[in-house]
Amino acid sequence: MGRNRHNLRGERGRFEARRGGGNELKRARGDGLHGRPQVRRKHKRALTRREIELFLSIVAETCNVSLAAREMKRSTRVFYDLKKRDSGFREAWMEALREGYDHLEMELVRRARFGTPRDVFHLGKKTGTTRVFNDSAALRLLHFHRKSVAPLRSADSGRRDGAAIFDELAARLAEIRAEKAQKEAKRRDADDGES
Repeated sequence: MGRNRHNLRGERGRFEARRGGGNELKRARGDGLHGRPQVRRKHKRALTRREIELFLSIVAETCNVSLAAREMKRSTRVFYDLKKRDSGFREAWMEALREGYDHLEMELVRRARFGTPRDVFHLGKKTGTTRVFNDSAALRLLHFHRKSVAPLRSADSGRRDGAAIFDELAARLAEIRAEKAQKEAKRRDADDGES
């Protein structure tokens, strides 16, 4: 009875995993690769699956590990240690960062294309809003994607000759002229109806 006073050993005298998911597999001698695998109780402040998923979702949104750790009310060291120990978490971390950088890139592309709103002030009063474009960011994005777009452009230019492009433009101009004529006719009818 002395060897099993905490009810941790099974019938054959060996330690067994407790039911309920409060256990983890660790290696003896400082978690080195040469130690014998052992089942130990998880630390009371060990990360839960929900905390890990929330951390990864914040990293995917913000690309900021420190901010995600602060939101979890944990030290960044806890997550970096888990990343070092767990290859699955490491892969999920890298995927979350990739996703975050994709979001960041798309936001930069949106700002480069459509600008950002900026208030206009005159004599201390807001008089309106204008759109400001960051040309240097747009040029950097173009430079970054030049190599990936070049093969697509060369393949596209091989399929379309000048005559086909001219025909497409002529058809589009005819559509625009027809739409303009319809609008003018509607406006004339509306003006005649009012008089």
